[in-house]
Amino acid sequence: SIDNNLINEFERLEFLGDRVLGIVIAYLLFEKYKYFDEGSLTKKFSYLVQKDFLSDEDFEDLADEINF
Repeated sequence: SIDNNLINEFERLEFLGDRVLGIVIAYLLFEKYKYFDEGSLTKKFSYLVQKDFLSDEDFEDLADEINF
């Protein structure tokens, strides 16, 4: 039905948005923490993109966390 198709498209867009946000956060961390090794960057990234963090905090808090 049309409703199921629309829901599917919203879910696909959510998937894409999550990936774009992930790329932006990875880039900002990569630029800010030039001396972090891969493991440290991964830990910081994982904390910032976890569902609970992103759903409970707004983007201003995210910018504060990475000092942007």
